[in-house]
Amino acid sequence: MSVGPPVGLGTPLSVCETGRDLLDRLAVDQRVRGGRLISILSYSPIRRGLVQRKRDKILTYHVGHRAAAALIQATGISRRPPCTRCTRANGPWEQCVVVQTNEALQATKGACANCHWNNQGGECSFRTSHSGRAAVPLGSLGHPPTSLMETFSAVHRWEEQMVEFGMPGVAARVKTHARMTAPELVIRHAEIREELNMAQAALHHLLEVLQHLGSEMSEVTMLLSLGRVFDSSREAATASSADVVSPGAPGSLGSSATDTDDHERR
Repeated sequence: MSVGPPVGLGTPLSVCETGRDLLDRLAVDQRVRGGRLISILSYSPIRRGLVQRKRDKILTYHVGHRAAAALIQATGISRRPPCTRCTRANGPWEQCVVVQTNEALQATKGACANCHWNNQGGECSFRTSHSGRAAVPLGSLGHPPTSLMETFSAVHRWEEQMVEFGMPGVAARVKTHARMTAPELVIRHAEIREELNMAQAALHHLLEVLQHLGSEMSEVTMLLSLGRVFDSSREAATASSADVVSPGAPGSLGSSATDTDDHERR
């Protein structure tokens, strides 16, 4: 069985592109690579070198869980703040790193690489929160989470994926809100409610203006209708006057005068 060489300041990323390259670099035996977690992470891209807390300490990777821990450390994402054990300098590496894919999460239950290295993944505080998240997604009512980041541990993974998709602005906004504490969330909630109230007041004022304009339009329409009626009446009166003064009128007047003369002669 092969024993991996010491890795002090970190395996160069230019040499190792995937987890399989890192296993080759660490000379991990083929029989150790048969584990499910190792098989999953062998195709993941390398994100960082294996930077140790104690640079002069020699690490060996001839045990399955240690090889898997090295893959988690090199391919996963850094957790901030770290787990409880990493805070106490548990494990060989400086950073607290967890896996990011759903398949790998099912295998590790959220435990970090340092805890996995010591074969103590079950004691990692991230694994505990990962297991209890499905039952109580928002924390118990008596002990609410101090921040959204503690409840939704997948935010870091989603954040990095959004950056890879070319949407860093979305990730930055999610990161900002996810790190807000409970008092900050209450203040932000009040600010949003105030903004909504202002928007509602502006909308109400706009509706009143529209109603006033509608009333004025109705008055203008009524005046225009009355004007048209007046014009029609005037045109009718003018036409009647024209009918009274017609071409047959002089003959009628002459006939009346003749009748008057005849009456005087008699």
